[in-house]
Amino acid sequence: MNNAKINWDKHGVPYACDFNDVYFSTENALEESRCIFIAANQLTQRWSQWSEKRAFIIAETGFGSGLNFLATWRHWQQQQSHVTLVYRAIERFPLHVQDLQRCLQNWDELQDLSTALIKQYPPAVPGFHRLYFEQGRVILDLCLGDVSDILPQWSAYFDHQTPDTQASMVDAWYLDGFAPAKNPDMWTPDLYQHMARLSQVGATFGTFTAAGHVRRGLQQAGFKVDKQPGFGHKRERLCGVYEGTESLYTAQQTSKKPSSKQPPWFRNTSPKFTDKKALILGGGVAGTSIAYSLAQRGWSLHLVEAQAQLARGASGNAQGAVYPLLSADWSPATRFYLQAMLLIQRRLDSLRDAGFDIPGNWCGVLLPASTMQQQKKQQQIIQNLQLPAKVVQLCSASETKQHCGINLHHPGLWFSQAGWLSPATLCHAQWHKAAQQTQAQLSLNCRIQKISRHNGLWQLWRDGQCIAQAPVLILANAWEALKLLPELELPLQAVRGQVSYPPQTPDSAKLRSVVCETAYLTPTNTTGLHCLGASYTPGDTDTTLSIAEHQQNLQQLQSLPALANSLDTQEELIHDWAGRVSVRCSSRDHLPVVGAIPEKQAFFEDYAEMHLGRRFDTYPQEPRMQNLYASLGHGSRGLLSAPLAAELIAAQMNAEPLPLADDLQRALSPQRFWVRQLKSST
Repeated sequence: MNNAKINWDKHGVPYACDFNDVYFSTENALEESRCIFIAANQLTQRWSQWSEKRAFIIAETGFGSGLNFLATWRHWQQQQSHVTLVYRAIERFPLHVQDLQRCLQNWDELQDLSTALIKQYPPAVPGFHRLYFEQGRVILDLCLGDVSDILPQWSAYFDHQTPDTQASMVDAWYLDGFAPAKNPDMWTPDLYQHMARLSQVGATFGTFTAAGHVRRGLQQAGFKVDKQPGFGHKRERLCGVYEGTESLYTAQQTSKKPSSKQPPWFRNTSPKFTDKKALILGGGVAGTSIAYSLAQRGWSLHLVEAQAQLARGASGNAQGAVYPLLSADWSPATRFYLQAMLLIQRRLDSLRDAGFDIPGNWCGVLLPASTMQQQKKQQQIIQNLQLPAKVVQLCSASETKQHCGINLHHPGLWFSQAGWLSPATLCHAQWHKAAQQTQAQLSLNCRIQKISRHNGLWQLWRDGQCIAQAPVLILANAWEALKLLPELELPLQAVRGQVSYPPQTPDSAKLRSVVCETAYLTPTNTTGLHCLGASYTPGDTDTTLSIAEHQQNLQQLQSLPALANSLDTQEELIHDWAGRVSVRCSSRDHLPVVGAIPEKQAFFEDYAEMHLGRRFDTYPQEPRMQNLYASLGHGSRGLLSAPLAAELIAAQMNAEPLPLADDLQRALSPQRFWVRQLKSST
């Protein structure tokens, strides 16, 4: 993923060097955007008549300078629209943020919106980046990558009553990007086929081009295409509507809409509930992240926590290190945690802008490489991923002292925009923000003993009484979820972890960044204590503080002697160290378990012959769902992963486009373990 190479003409108009084409017209580009995209897609009329409860979804091929998005956002403001707007844009060569700023200086009337966009604009990291504006009522999904790679990763929703119908996807298309003659790789039959797959019947499109092969490709894909006078010096342009007629793909002699390549057992089903009321079980970072995401969408919430306060479990540590887990390839974990890192930075900025004081510091995170094997792996990460230096870079042994303040005598990976946060404070901020936005009830010191379902409602029971019920239940209570619903048979395990709080010394006070190797050590917070950890004991749920595990945490730091020796490690003093024990929840494949949980018995009945390798269309087209969701198995990285997990669940519950690629959603889905079990059946 590279930033676009830009040249500027004397009028301040940017040219793309790789395509020898302009980003926007010299003849009043803002009016051109309004004509070709906003007017052609009839947004004024459609928004004024919009009666559906779901969001209105616009998809753009070629985000470029962001002008079309900003013009649409301004139009949404001027219409005082009640519609929630989801704007999905694909960009292969994103502008560098400085170039974006220079582009957007051309339009004074958009400066407030430009400033808001630039503040959240992501670095050039491949994948999906979800940005929120207008208190969550305007959502921008900036999908960085090639259109041929991104569009197949957009999920649609299926309706059990009409199996070939996909619901709640694109309502309007902005076919932008560079001219077909200069960017032929984008304007292909695959593009038009995916447009048909993802479009609602009645979805519209607008584009600046009138090229014959574009018109014919859209027509073949089921779009009615009209020619209209072009803007400025351009003679003609195209616009139209998706009819979804039986003449679709007549060349292939079929009347079926292009089908998703997603296996039916992973397909998303349109939610089946009318009341937007949900129960959330668990008041840690997972549960409060979900509350935050659902409150933005107008859900009524009841959060139930077994402890006397929020964040008393694994989310209660004084400091938590926040940095992405990277491997030497684009593994699901690498992609997920990179997106999660960028999302939590934006969420934290939003909460702080709203007045919440969340202790933490983006002081940087250093991963020293104390062995040749570690050094080789880090070099492969940098070479293979080619991430921007502001995300991660290699540093020499001498540079590590500049970054962290202590001479560790080893090279390493440096995450300049990572650091540490107070998990408990984040939990409280997310919950209080949710309570400001929607009807939200909090039940503390309330340990649930049984979960049942009756007449379409999930019920929570305590002392023989049903204390709460709602159409939707979200499990965010870590390993205790399976104590209440053991029939789910998800491979989750409890993992004891102890962190130690050694006091600051004159030498350790020099530490300026988080350092992570076998163990991690944070700079001190306002209490004058570091956070050192953490032990890892699978299957152990005892929360008694252990002196032996203080010593174990210190021993794990010995691979970095300069760091270990900066602490006062006299044995009698270690006995006085404060610390904290919590029980985390980990999955078998070390990825969190996130999303809608199908009905297990029906799932195994419907897909019992999965191991035979039959064609997808011989199975039920999507799993039978039960309005049950999970955000579990976050392990030691819940502070990083929980907000993105919450966005995935909120999107599924509202039939919104997902904030993750299709294959990433599958990698996180609860039923992935069932699928592996069924495929290995004989």
